[in-house]
Amino acid sequence: MVTLGEELLDYLNKDKKSDIEKDITKLPFRSMALEITRKCNMKCPHCMRGKPQNQVLNKKVIDKFLDEIGTVQNLLLTGGEPFLEPEIIEYLVDGIIKRKSRILTFFMRYKWKYM
Repeated sequence: MVTLGEELLDYLNKDKKSDIEKDITKLPFRSMALEITRKCNMKCPHCMRGKPQNQVLNKKVIDKFLDEIGTVQNLLLTGGEPFLEPEIIEYLVDGIIKRKSRILTFFMRYKWKYM
């Protein structure tokens, strides 16, 4: 007799999985915020981040994040000022496309406006 757990395990271990089948084993998120950088060229009076810092999201962290996530309903890029690191944003978007990750809505803030 095959148990439900064994059937599920066989199903998840199939070599030829569709994108939807692969997504079952990954973490789904309703909302996710990625802090691209702590660099900032603005002095917003409402900012709670404190003084800008010379820190940028590591590409290895982006890769690990993209390898582990399933569907993300809302992805927000935040910082500091994310647009100070366009190559990191491009790397993230390229990784999303390469992995066929499902991101339903994608936001970035610029001068406290959503884009």
